[in-house]
Amino acid sequence: MQILRMMLLQMVLAIAAAWPVQAAEQPVLRENGVVLEYGSEKGPRAVLTFDKNRAAKAALTVETFLAGVAGSKVSIFVDKDPKPAFTHIFSNEECRFEAERSHCTVVLGGRVTAYGRLLDNFRRGRMSKLQVETGGVMAMSHETTLLGFSNAYRAVKE
Repeated sequence: MQILRMMLLQMVLAIAAAWPVQAAEQPVLRENGVVLEYGSEKGPRAVLTFDKNRAAKAALTVETFLAGVAGSKVSIFVDKDPKPAFTHIFSNEECRFEAERSHCTVVLGGRVTAYGRLLDNFRRGRMSKLQVETGGVMAMSHETTLLGFSNAYRAVKE
């Protein structure tokens, strides 16, 4: 019986070691700020950039590629909170088509309450999920880790 348990345990460990694990992207520290990426290079994706200068007009930039048109709703959730930390509906001025691909950009200043709320949630959170809905249909839904975000944001401010 004990030999059977050991064989079963070894088999489970061998399968777990061979199972492909998709690692979530870490927050990236760049010269203009902290960058979080959602999605893949070839498919729908989104990029959040927290500028190092909170007083700047563009303290937070949310960009979507291949996901979103005017009227689409972008929502950012932190951890398992059912209420989004950030929600925005794209306007005509925020979206354009380049080479038959959609590209939408939202810019928030550092003094806007939505920016402060999102920044606080990102500092305390572990995972974030970004969703883009177009006409009630999910165009994109992707998660990324927030581990290391606080340290990266602090490093940018220095």
